[in-house]
Amino acid sequence: MPKRLLRSTVVAAFALVTFALAACNYTKPWMHIDVVNNSGAEIRNVEVDYPGGSFGLYLLGNEQTHREFVQVSGPCIFKLRMADKQGNQKITKGLDFGDKCPNEISFNVGPNLLINGTVTRP
Repeated sequence: MPKRLLRSTVVAAFALVTFALAACNYTKPWMHIDVVNNSGAEIRNVEVDYPGGSFGLYLLGNEQTHREFVQVSGPCIFKLRMADKQGNQKITKGLDFGDKCPNEISFNVGPNLLINGTVTRP
């Protein structure tokens, strides 16, 4: 009987260790973020804060698109900052896409630096 108990204990310990290692192997989800400039002029100092990080661009020309592939975590809330050629700043806070981020979001910058964020792939 002790051998059987020992064998059961070893199997249970192995299963527990395997489960713990599998649980620690969690990776954050990835998503595409596009910034599309349709403002009619170049935009400067673009900064995008996303759940889990941020990225920036010094310059994005008119009718150009910049794409980032990033890992995200937490609620899907974005903040964007940018400036036009004259240095006029535009800050957009609290663009909320819910608890779970979609696979792809596009931020379209229109005239007067108006920003429209849309889910392009859920």
